[in-house]
Amino acid sequence: MKKLLGIIALGLLLSGNAYAGFFKDFFRAFHTNSTSGCAYDYDGRKIECVRIEYGGENGLTWNDATRQCVSYLRKYINLDVGSIGGCT
Repeated sequence: MKKLLGIIALGLLLSGNAYAGFFKDFFRAFHTNSTSGCAYDYDGRKIECVRIEYGGENGLTWNDATRQCVSYLRKYINLDVGSIGGCT
């Protein structure tokens, strides 16, 4: 009986039914689309970091999110002496 319950539970997890209810939110936490980056000073120390999610409810594309990421970090760094890492 335990084996049968295990097979049914495993079958539900591997099928599309696993994304209903609790499992939908659980799996969404691991499959978010986002881009992130940090601004670094001339010594390589982090000044500011940002993470921007795209797709889904906010309607941003990957290109929009990377543009916003770089635009946000440029406020914190002079690119002549510092750098931006990430945002890709």
